[in-house]
Amino acid sequence: MNWILASGSPRRRELLEMLGVPDLTIRPATGPERATPGAGPEQTVRELSLHKAQEVAQTCAPEDIIIAADTIVYLDGAILGKPRDHDDAARMLTALSGREHIVYTGVAVLRGGELRQAAERTAVRFRTLTPEEIDENTIANHLYTAGQPDPDLLIRSSGELRLSNFLLWQVAYTEFWITNTYWPDFRAGDLFDAVYAYQKRDRRYGGLKK
Repeated sequence: MNWILASGSPRRRELLEMLGVPDLTIRPATGPERATPGAGPEQTVRELSLHKAQEVAQTCAPEDIIIAADTIVYLDGAILGKPRDHDDAARMLTALSGREHIVYTGVAVLRGGELRQAAERTAVRFRTLTPEEIDENTIANHLYTAGQPDPDLLIRSSGELRLSNFLLWQVAYTEFWITNTYWPDFRAGDLFDAVYAYQKRDRRYGGLKK
């Protein structure tokens, strides 16, 4: 039996390790996030976490325990999605500034054909931000990667051609390398291939090709 976390979130991994979950294996779900159109926030996080658990369960043994979670922000009767770009992030911060919003978190635990689900609703008061504070540094400093440089290379396993909401802000100028190898089967040779391909890239950081 293995404990599988269907997420790449360092914070979720940290929480489970604090709870004493032994030998945790990280196997993030890579499929598109989907929920019933028009569903309320609690139903949405329940569906999203369940779909992640079901996707990862297809690559696990029946006795493995798969834990998946999803979190959304709810404000003024609407679910705030991931920001598309800097302007969208600034718009969201302006809307949240000085107000109370609701954070919904859904959890799904799957083992064989047995499922346990839960959802939590938390009220959060956002401090007031001045227009001068809503800039790239403010956004970067409030990500869980704060203080770390943006990645130079992102390795996407299992042939997926999507980010699945992973590091959307941080990989704006990151080089991508796609492999059909599944992450649990990724080996040193695959890493060597990725680094070798990266070394031949002409990085432009948004500029034009010379």
